[in-house]
Amino acid sequence: MVVLDSDTELFADATPYLVDGGEPANAASVVRKHLRLRLSEDQPEVLKHDDVSNLLTHVTEHRPATRDLALLADQLADVAAGRIDISDLIAQRSSSVDDRFRQWFDSDLDAETRAFAIALAVFNGMPLHIVTDAGRRLATLIELEEIPDESRHVRSVFGLRTADLLTRMHAQLEQTVEDTRYGRIAVEAVKFIDDHVPGRVLEYVWREYPAAHRLVRSWLRELGDDPDIRVCARAGVAAGKLSIFEFEYARELVIEPWADSGAPHERVAAIGALQFPGTQPELAPLVTRMLTAWLRSRQPLSRRITAAAALGSTVGRTMPDRALQLLRKAAASTELPLRDGVCFGVLQLFNVAELTGRVLEELAEWTGSRKSRVRDTAFHCALEISASVHIETPRGSRAWPAVVWLSDESAHLRSLIVTIFARMAQAPFYMPEAYDEIRRWVRMSERDPNLRKPIGKLLIELNHAIPEPDILQYHLKLWADETAGPVHAVDELLTMLETRYELQ
Repeated sequence: MVVLDSDTELFADATPYLVDGGEPANAASVVRKHLRLRLSEDQPEVLKHDDVSNLLTHVTEHRPATRDLALLADQLADVAAGRIDISDLIAQRSSSVDDRFRQWFDSDLDAETRAFAIALAVFNGMPLHIVTDAGRRLATLIELEEIPDESRHVRSVFGLRTADLLTRMHAQLEQTVEDTRYGRIAVEAVKFIDDHVPGRVLEYVWREYPAAHRLVRSWLRELGDDPDIRVCARAGVAAGKLSIFEFEYARELVIEPWADSGAPHERVAAIGALQFPGTQPELAPLVTRMLTAWLRSRQPLSRRITAAAALGSTVGRTMPDRALQLLRKAAASTELPLRDGVCFGVLQLFNVAELTGRVLEELAEWTGSRKSRVRDTAFHCALEISASVHIETPRGSRAWPAVVWLSDESAHLRSLIVTIFARMAQAPFYMPEAYDEIRRWVRMSERDPNLRKPIGKLLIELNHAIPEPDILQYHLKLWADETAGPVHAVDELLTMLETRYELQ
């Protein structure tokens, strides 16, 4: 007995007659085998063509019927024989895919399943319950638009089973884990089988259904304040994706209201919405000018905070020099929340490996600024980086503070870190925090002896940069005298300081 649909329900007596055939054959492999039979060659030259390779990749992702794969092999044989051109074949296949997509969205789906398809396009790969809830919220908005009389609304709770819905969506479930307040749990996530479909769905709706724009925009705007921050972020990214078709509308009606709300989750949505347009050549200059305008003192504080945080995202990573210049200007603000936003942006840029050194150079400059607020912001940023960024290294039994690891990897970076912490250790307000952070490193090295030499190298230069003599030795002895203090680490570090352990 052969079953073509894995969701088919069979009577119990059929079980002995079933054979598990395993996973479906790889589509590209099926095409290659058919083609070899038609050409009677082990390695048909046509398969080495880049366009053919891309076509086979596309076929594998779309997983068409086997008869369609056999037809493609026939067509590739014609290409090899010179009867048709590869460009004509690609155009023909693309047109066929477009026709099937239009048929699926316009005819195979009804209003409710169409809403689910849009929700899945936005939340592809997320837990099924999130996609289902978002889809029903959008279906309700559509229903209210199409049937204004609420007494006529009929929503079926048991109308469509999950298995049927997945079949109609050309989607699948996969097991994943979800972090909750009380730990990780197993959940079922849902995603389109073809990874190209999410983008196609959103683009198709925007190009072909202008009457749906307001509803989808309102739906995304509402999702931007969802209690689940993952939903907010995805809603923002979707709004950003759609903004390439109508950036001004998206800015005025969705992105700026999110930025102005002051709600942390809506700020995440606004930042997410800027990622896609911020990387598009035609929109990136607009986004840069918009963020520059948002940072002006007369703008609402929430909008300015959002701009500072956004400069640490993909938007700022495409123009790091400009981003750091704008962040430095914002660092001089009298508004502490804005300076916190600056530190968030700086931290995100620091986490990009290619920009780590550039960020440390900038912070070293900030710590030497004549403006006290810029210096204070730099110290705050440096403490945030030291406390929150850790590096997994085979040399340690646990993750090391990134600033210690970097100082051991590069003499140049070590000199920048020394400059920042030496100035911080002399700043009245930040002095205690600087020594508390160094104390944390030392206590970590009590548990991980391999961390002591990198810390020792850093402390030797730091001890030389701080005008007050033997200040680090004083603090080290103080920490060793604490209850359960880092006695062994301090003994080794004091020896390094006294003998000026070889830096190289």
